[in-house]
Amino acid sequence: LGCRGGVKREGRRAKGGERERERKMAAGSFAHPEVFSFPPFFSKQPNMDTNARRIQQWRDLILSYCRHYRIFVLSIDLQALQQSDLFSNPQIGRTLRPDDAGEIIQQMAGAGYAEWCMGDGKRCFIWWRKPSEWADLLWRWAVENGFADTVLTLFEIREGEATEKTEFAGMDEEVLMKALQMLEKEGKAAIFEADGGGGGGVK
Repeated sequence: LGCRGGVKREGRRAKGGERERERKMAAGSFAHPEVFSFPPFFSKQPNMDTNARRIQQWRDLILSYCRHYRIFVLSIDLQALQQSDLFSNPQIGRTLRPDDAGEIIQQMAGAGYAEWCMGDGKRCFIWWRKPSEWADLLWRWAVENGFADTVLTLFEIREGEATEKTEFAGMDEEVLMKALQMLEKEGKAAIFEADGGGGGGVK
């Protein structure tokens, strides 16, 4: 899996974008750290130790922001960076550069907090909760609620009434699949494709 394209995928992304905006409104405003108002925070620093601390601060900010708004996939092309209140601060006229954002994400990926999507290196998964942790949550929920031997569609898990109060309600479909694949490898789940190749489910 890797942030795949296609008409159906783009349609899901459009709907996912609407849901993301709704979740952001429901979550309320995010409190940026003080360093976000410091112009050098948005530029690579010549001193290695200073820059390493800066990257650490960006990592913490990205994880906190994505957890707050339940964002699973980020885009780091120039337009996305300029439009995001995560990467751009118009009050001080600063926006993180794409190459700098890429370096930060690469550092996060090396530490297990991000994963590049397949493609042009402009989109990535952000693991504010890692796939193994999502897998554990899904398994505990299934066992505690009597769904361990029940067939559920991916839509039911992401959007169904039974999961609307869980942490994985509205989860990105590809993140969900990564978690389910981990459960499948452990022999706790079996993933199947729906007729016609759309949707799918798990037992």
